[in-house]
Amino acid sequence: MQNRDIHDIFDLFVNSPVRDQAVFTIVNDRPQSNINLKLDVYDVTGRSVWSTQENNFSTSSTYTFTWNLSETDSHLPAGIYIVKAQLSSAGSHTATTAKKFIVSGRR
Repeated sequence: MQNRDIHDIFDLFVNSPVRDQAVFTIVNDRPQSNINLKLDVYDVTGRSVWSTQENNFSTSSTYTFTWNLSETDSHLPAGIYIVKAQLSSAGSHTATTAKKFIVSGRR
């Protein structure tokens, strides 16, 4: 018996190395759905350095979010970071995945 409320994130892509903008692309099985997305970025020690949440309608099985690092309140030094993506839609569980990415020196 299949549970139709179980959804997955198939993959998470990040342009890396990141200089000025991080583009997060989440491949999922929720096309034509209202998507609740939460992104959390951590440094390698596990300290949270940035977080955002948005609700939007997804027209396809890929959902893209662009983070402009120059608009971030605090300076993000060059290094290795981890982004955790949490994706849900009405009546479904939250699917979670994570990916490492590199921030190079900013201009």
